[in-house]
Amino acid sequence: MSFYRPGRSLPHRFRLVQASFLDAEGLPFADVLPEAAIQQAFDEEGVDFAQEEDALYTPPLTLWAFLSQMLHKAEQRSCVAAVARVMVLLTALGREPPSGNTGAYCRARAKLPEPVIRRLTLRMVAELDIRAIKITLDMDVLRCKTPAMVRREIWAHLLAYNMIRRSILQSAQASGCSPRELSFTAAMQGIAASWTVAVLANPDKFGMLVNAHLANVSGHRVGNRPNRVEPRATKRRPKPHRLLTKPRAEARLDVLAGVST
Repeated sequence: MSFYRPGRSLPHRFRLVQASFLDAEGLPFADVLPEAAIQQAFDEEGVDFAQEEDALYTPPLTLWAFLSQMLHKAEQRSCVAAVARVMVLLTALGREPPSGNTGAYCRARAKLPEPVIRRLTLRMVAELDIRAIKITLDMDVLRCKTPAMVRREIWAHLLAYNMIRRSILQSAQASGCSPRELSFTAAMQGIAASWTVAVLANPDKFGMLVNAHLANVSGHRVGNRPNRVEPRATKRRPKPHRLLTKPRAEARLDVLAGVST
């Protein structure tokens, strides 16, 4: 099994995305979406922003940060958290990190053409499990505000989902079990936990990380649970706040004016 070598030019290569999903040459299904296919999709759509050597938010780095948001929950899914991950990565690579301001990242993310993300996603379609996508990936609530960005966010969720499913397939084949027996959540959490470390690891450590991940996923069996019955209800009570029934800007003015909302 051969692995990539990290370097200062990594933010200019789509190997960045492959490595963070713990994908390595020699693994089953590794050729489903190779780095060359990602590069080809971006080239054919004419994506050429941030091509300078010292550019920060290159297409590979922007896609990497965008997909990282799909793997995390709550505050770790925010653009602030995504920029923080970029800062850690570039600092570790000896590059000048960006500021914590999210403006540059959000502008670069908006330059990722929806057709590119859609093409990459459709290239990887083994199945679709809408419950895993909506619940485990927290897709029931989308963060983007404009229709164009919402569509990008949906396709990014689907792409991340298919990449995780590929990892499950690799683990299942290595352990001789059915992919449906393995936990999607465990696979997602393992990839999210090593998201930045995998990019920075040397070849030997990267191989150990991949093998440990596949072994960990194979150890989390869910199996067939025909008699499992759980109430479709939440135990935690919501915070005692009133519902916001008007635009936030208008409600803010009411608070400043002392008007009860």
